[in-house]
Amino acid sequence: MSMETIVFEALKEDWGELRLDDGIVLRFKQALAFMFQDPAQPTVVSFRAPVLAESTSPSTLQGAPSASPFDAASASLAREYRPTDWKLVAGATSLYELRDGRTLRFTLTPQLVRRYNYFHNSREPYLAVETVTLIELSPPPAPLIPPAGAPS
Repeated sequence: MSMETIVFEALKEDWGELRLDDGIVLRFKQALAFMFQDPAQPTVVSFRAPVLAESTSPSTLQGAPSASPFDAASASLAREYRPTDWKLVAGATSLYELRDGRTLRFTLTPQLVRRYNYFHNSREPYLAVETVTLIELSPPPAPLIPPAGAPS
């Protein structure tokens, strides 16, 4: 199967925002990086769309950088985190127009947030956010057909 790159234009890439019960603000968005299509099967597409995130926390929650590297799997098994209550302040939606006129929309929805007892070099606590991404790919626009009997 050979894949060809699909050219696209970003129409919007909105940052979503969560406010955690302990004062941390987390901003996030999903951004399309690459998109490919199988020319033999136009309905088969592949893409890479990483989630970008940044956080700020009150100084009382900042800590010295952790001595050991952060490993989310080990920290989760050891329960070295606390679930946090949070409020979605702004949703994250990204919209792209593909060269054939179709549109691709990502809507990123947080489901669960955890704050770990580990800290970045920036002194911010590590956070884990479980999300669900709704992906909508519109059909291509219908071709314009001249009215019956019109000269070509």
